[in-house]
Amino acid sequence: MSLVSELKRRNVFRVALAYLAVAWLLIQVAETTFPLFGLPDSAARLVVVVLGIGLIPALIFSWVFELTPDGIKKESEIDRSQSITAATGKSIDRIVMLVLAVALVYFAFDKFVLSEVRVESARQEGLSQGRVEFYGDKSIAVLPFVDMSIGHDQEYMSDGIAEELLNLLAQIPELRVISRSSSFSFKTANIDIPSIAEKLNVAYILEGSVRKSGNRIRITSQLVEARSDTHLWSETYERELDDIFAIQDEIAETVVGKLEVMLLAEPPKVRETDPEAYALFLQARHLHENPSTESFHKALETYQAALAIDEKYVPAWVWLAALYDDMAHSLGIPYEEVGRLARGAIQRALAIDPDDAMALGMSAIIVREWDHDLAFAAAQMQRGVSLDPNNPVLLRWAGILMLALGQYDDAIRVNEFLFERDPVGVISKINLSAAYLHAARFEDSIEVSKMLLTARPDSGIGRFLLALAYLHTGDMELALQQTEQRGNSVRLTAVAAIAFHGLGRLDEFESTLTELREWYDSDGPTIANRIALVHAFTGDIDAAFEWLERASRDGVLSLSPDDADFVNLHDDPRWDALMEKAGFSKERLDAIKINVNLPK
Repeated sequence: MSLVSELKRRNVFRVALAYLAVAWLLIQVAETTFPLFGLPDSAARLVVVVLGIGLIPALIFSWVFELTPDGIKKESEIDRSQSITAATGKSIDRIVMLVLAVALVYFAFDKFVLSEVRVESARQEGLSQGRVEFYGDKSIAVLPFVDMSIGHDQEYMSDGIAEELLNLLAQIPELRVISRSSSFSFKTANIDIPSIAEKLNVAYILEGSVRKSGNRIRITSQLVEARSDTHLWSETYERELDDIFAIQDEIAETVVGKLEVMLLAEPPKVRETDPEAYALFLQARHLHENPSTESFHKALETYQAALAIDEKYVPAWVWLAALYDDMAHSLGIPYEEVGRLARGAIQRALAIDPDDAMALGMSAIIVREWDHDLAFAAAQMQRGVSLDPNNPVLLRWAGILMLALGQYDDAIRVNEFLFERDPVGVISKINLSAAYLHAARFEDSIEVSKMLLTARPDSGIGRFLLALAYLHTGDMELALQQTEQRGNSVRLTAVAAIAFHGLGRLDEFESTLTELREWYDSDGPTIANRIALVHAFTGDIDAAFEWLERASRDGVLSLSPDDADFVNLHDDPRWDALMEKAGFSKERLDAIKINVNLPK
């Protein structure tokens, strides 16, 4: 008998085929599952090598031995007439067919399920790598520090220290620092560091804790490399409260060093004050960041208490002015009275330090709001952003002022930049949606407003921006849906009136418009702008100009020459006359510009 015939009889070829089929299947399983357990590529290569080496013993075994009903025996000891190699061969054939069937199922699963997962994974990896290449690894988020005090009553201190560190790092142009609203949104979330970093698109996380007891404070700070969840640095500082500013400076300098950031200027320093005044300031900021009638009034008292200790502490004067501005828009306090208080606070700040960037920026907001001097406001804002070009709060204020000046493209550029640094926050979405609205990019505004409402379904300003964008696209039904829970919101009530008119529901339109007029009589002049908006949208041009004139006389007119909300009025000669009278003429605004050099 020839060698080939004998190999066939002893099922050597069948064993080889079966071995290769099973080995291939095992290799595929290894390639798929090993990464899930964090095993390196070398582990899969080892499987291939072992299986390759194992082929030779398997072939030798099939030549020398035979599987019989009595067990494994040497082929030479078996009577040829009693051999069952034919039956064994059929069993091996069935094994091969089974393995091939499993392979077919695997191929189908790989093509229609795993391949899509791999494509998406590769896409995400490519996006992540692209972002890393664009930003480098110099990106960081500062999480709120944990209050470890015995009574857990020092949250304002732990939050405040984390925010101060964030502000220090944000002043470094070479770093991309995620804003407070996004970083602090994970305060109560049960989520690991790598997941937070992925959501915020950063390479590093700074976290820590604060424990205050009497005049002693212990701050623990940790810098984490997010991709590997590796602690690069950890330090505990336990000192007198008087040293709190030095501690913050040390932490910021250490972080910069660990990230190997090449500074082009001296690292920023915390502005020092009396430790007790500082503690009160942090407490006031904590109250200010959680808006309600009660918290605003407590914040007011606490800012004033801090200033009673150190009347030259500029940040307290700046944020006191900002609080007055917020109270004017949120609490319905008499408009001119709050304006007088806001002016007084910011003037005190600038008298102490004429070159404080935040004071200059808030001065611009107040001058624009109450004095309507856009030229002076723009000059103040320009000085502020030139002194501190990486400050996200200043940039946000600059974006607001740019909209008033008709710099829509610049405002969009600034707000898109801020949105990248505030990916899960609310304020950045509000301002970006508003910028798109002013520029008549209504579909973009709708998209961002929907993102905002997904994150904060209770956002009244989000509902208003979305509803207003729907009005501009002519979708009255969708606009009206956003006003269903409008309550006493003047903005949403104005939108509802416009939508009722557009849908032909004129009785409801008249009753809603009457409601707005009654609010104007009882609550103050700022509502005149909303009533004018209703008349402009519904085509009552004369009434629209009448209410805009009232707003102008009352000192609350808020427009720009190309305002998309009043496009129906732009061709009327009275529009240019009104703009000229209010100091908003296109020629005048074209001569006023804010130039912002965004960090690369």
